[in-house]
Amino acid sequence: MRRLRIRLNAGFSGPHAGFLLAEEMGLLAQAGITAEWQPGNGAAAVIADMAEDVCDLAYGDLSALVMRLGHSAPGSGPQAVFIGFNRTPLTIAVPIAGGARHPTDLAGRLLTGHARDAALLAFPALARVVGLDASTVRIQPSEATLAEQVRQMILGDASDGVFGFANTIIASLEGAGLNLAGSIRFLDYAQWLPDLYGNALVASRHLVEREPEVLRALVDAVARGFAAAVADPDRGVEAVRRVAPAIDLRIETKRWRGTIAREMAHPEGAILGLGDAHPARLAQGIAQLAEALSLPRRPGAAEVFTPDFLPPIEARRGR
Repeated sequence: MRRLRIRLNAGFSGPHAGFLLAEEMGLLAQAGITAEWQPGNGAAAVIADMAEDVCDLAYGDLSALVMRLGHSAPGSGPQAVFIGFNRTPLTIAVPIAGGARHPTDLAGRLLTGHARDAALLAFPALARVVGLDASTVRIQPSEATLAEQVRQMILGDASDGVFGFANTIIASLEGAGLNLAGSIRFLDYAQWLPDLYGNALVASRHLVEREPEVLRALVDAVARGFAAAVADPDRGVEAVRRVAPAIDLRIETKRWRGTIAREMAHPEGAILGLGDAHPARLAQGIAQLAEALSLPRRPGAAEVFTPDFLPPIEARRGR
């Protein structure tokens, strides 16, 4: 059995249902693979910090991969092999009472977020596309939980917005017992940056180049696991709970269902199936990030993601 170290974007949660259902269904074992699941410290951080002596694959934000490759020599970095979210989850939570309905309304305001939050790092791209001078927005990194940042924003008037993922923020509030979801609205990056993708399974250069058959077997198992977890969300989250009994089943099931409805519902999924990406759309998103973030170079779409390891589309239909 080939043991693969797979670093997730965070601790076990509903959106990891596809991975853990693949394991529970015996798909990984059938592929000759055992997985060592590692909790990560954020969708952007796990990609930026990905190193072959730490993990073989990481599940994190595709925009973070573009940023990493934009600072690397061509052909030297990791590569995405399965797209989990075909719509970017990046967002800014703002108070409904605050009146911000468009990113340009954030001029002169204060936003908080984890220093390495994917939405915070990609904010210049959002600002650029809507014509907002990013320098007019004050950004204050915070080590507080998302729930606490939102609580301070709504009840303490500490900020005007919080960076994050919409479903993660909602789950964080529920987990903290804070009934504040009705007090916020989301400025979703996807509304203004529709070409950006979200979380993806990213493989090391070693796996891509030296163990392609192992990687192909893994991606096949993961794709089938995701399809099964999308088709039966409750079953998917039950698989997560068997590995992490402490999770709140109700909250994480709601979170996974919300992820399916929000981050995995781009229309192209009906054509391409789970895990794939449209090259032209991907290239446009890369160009927007490269220009807004002044990356040293613009990686090509084929460098960022390859569909070569995906199983046939019949195995990747989740409905």
